[in-house]
Amino acid sequence: MHDNFLTLAPTQLLEILTFSHEATVIFISSELHIGFINTSMLNIWGKKNDIVSHRLIDVAPEFENFIPILQEVWSTGKPFKAKDTPANTMDGGVLVQKYFNFEYRPIIDKEGKTYAIINTATDVSDRRQALLDKELSERHLNDELLAINEEQEAAIEELRATNEELFETRSNLNKANTQLLESEIRVREILEQAPLGMCMLVGPEHIIEIANESILKIWGRSKNEVIGKAHHQARPELIGQPVYKWLDEVYTTGRARKNHEFKVMLYNHGSLREAYVNSIYQPIRNAEGGVNGVLVIIEEVTDDVKKRMEAQRTQDMLNLAIEAGGFGTFYYNAVHNRFTGNDILKSWFGLEDGNEISLNLATDVICDADREKVINAINTALTYGSGGDYDIEYSICAPGTESLRMVRAKGKAIFDSDKKPISLNGTLQDITELKQDEQRKNDFIGMVSHELKTPLTSLKAYLQLLQIKAVKDPFTVVALGKANTQVKKMTAMIDGFLNLSRLESGKIYLDLERFDMMELIEEVVNEFSVTSASNQILFNRVNPISVHADRSKIGQVATNLISNAIKYSGDGENIEISCLVKENSVVVSIKDYGIGIKPEDLERLFERFYRVDTSDMKTISGFGIGLYLSAEIIQRHNGKIWVESIYGEGSTFYFSLSI
Repeated sequence: MHDNFLTLAPTQLLEILTFSHEATVIFISSELHIGFINTSMLNIWGKKNDIVSHRLIDVAPEFENFIPILQEVWSTGKPFKAKDTPANTMDGGVLVQKYFNFEYRPIIDKEGKTYAIINTATDVSDRRQALLDKELSERHLNDELLAINEEQEAAIEELRATNEELFETRSNLNKANTQLLESEIRVREILEQAPLGMCMLVGPEHIIEIANESILKIWGRSKNEVIGKAHHQARPELIGQPVYKWLDEVYTTGRARKNHEFKVMLYNHGSLREAYVNSIYQPIRNAEGGVNGVLVIIEEVTDDVKKRMEAQRTQDMLNLAIEAGGFGTFYYNAVHNRFTGNDILKSWFGLEDGNEISLNLATDVICDADREKVINAINTALTYGSGGDYDIEYSICAPGTESLRMVRAKGKAIFDSDKKPISLNGTLQDITELKQDEQRKNDFIGMVSHELKTPLTSLKAYLQLLQIKAVKDPFTVVALGKANTQVKKMTAMIDGFLNLSRLESGKIYLDLERFDMMELIEEVVNEFSVTSASNQILFNRVNPISVHADRSKIGQVATNLISNAIKYSGDGENIEISCLVKENSVVVSIKDYGIGIKPEDLERLFERFYRVDTSDMKTISGFGIGLYLSAEIIQRHNGKIWVESIYGEGSTFYFSLSI
């Protein structure tokens, strides 16, 4: 490299760092004196450029939490990285919390001691040059030398003194040159260890003078392959790509060039790989201002770009699926109280294209009977600690429509680091036709069950008359008893369907009274003890437990659970029943040692018409409404019902009511 280029390259190299979009500051002492800081970092800190050479604690006390980390890096020589780290920075004179990915990289000399720390942060743009003007210093020394020569010609008698001054001046000049050489070495070391890819190209052939490890990794090359060679010879994979042209233009015109997320094909073990980079091509000037080289700074962002592209493809597929499925999507900005959605949702709510409205205008479209519960569900979802889940069914009375639209809304709330709600996002599904089908089915079930009950009542009466008249014929008595038992089972099934129909239509009512739960359970147990001789029911009656509930319906729940325990147990297996007071509730448990329930069936056990589908269940009758009705009855009493089971060992059903 030419002498004038070696003289000016360090200054210009640090000057070029100011063009990087990544914020950078260099600390040059163990007390964290600031030796360099670029504009991007100044903008982040909210400071002016008069803080260079000052200690960090003096000019930015808001960063005192980071000082111990920097001192640790200085003393140990070990780098430190962090992501998504909060920091308070000045913005218009006010402290504002922001988040940064940053790195503290120590710079080590040949003796293994730290003499600088590079602090980089994301989104760097522009680097500030803070080196001293060496050219001015040299000119000043030359002026002093000229003055000494003039004094020597003017006064021979002062020759000794002049010679001494000349010697001292030359000594200072040598020291300055030594310092300049040390400064160049340090700048080269900083460039070599910089986290960004950097290289220096010299002359019109763009000879590769310096290439740090970061840029070699991006290029897919080693130092032996590129150092000292012309750029186009060292990297032939760029033929047909615009990089050669850009380097020539920067060298010829002296104008820098920046590229954002430029797509380039890079060398990769004998083949090419697709990559995306942010790059800066900066001209390097000599003492006369002419261009004698190009500094290249590269940051590879391939992973970020591809992740963003993949996310966009995923979002497009999701939008297509939502549109094909006829789902409405909604977005509620909890910070600004603004509500909007996709075109399907807007058509349901009577919104115009591009409309973004306050939440209360959106809830005004909800039918009066459902509006309050929807608002409560939204408030619950937006409360931190609730899980943020939003799942509700309601009806819409959109302006300009003559019929109701029933929808199911599912969503999830998002919270910030301060546990405050940011948004509530989700989907809406039109369930109008589904609900109408369910209502028609419930009406049909209710009608058929009602019609079946009349002839069944007559049949039961005839069987009872026959039992009275057939007391002398044992076979007939037994046969009529079994027939009567089957009639009772059919009656119970029909009653279940009637209760289901009433429950679904909202016509089932609770006749609340105060009664003894122990007495009710004992009555149910006594009934089963007579009709189920193959299983022994164990129940220890203790002190009375008074509850306020619908005695008949709670009895129906107990009957159903005990009946199931007998049904799914083998002959001779015991059924254990307990009734205990825990805190402010009475808890009833029915335990069997039967076939048990698989874990995947437990969550759906209380759903309407749900039956476990296993080979053990094929011989057991039922329609899957008993547990559903029991759960609905207990829930309407504001109680709880649940089950614990080990497959192959048995199950325990519980229900609790408040006392």
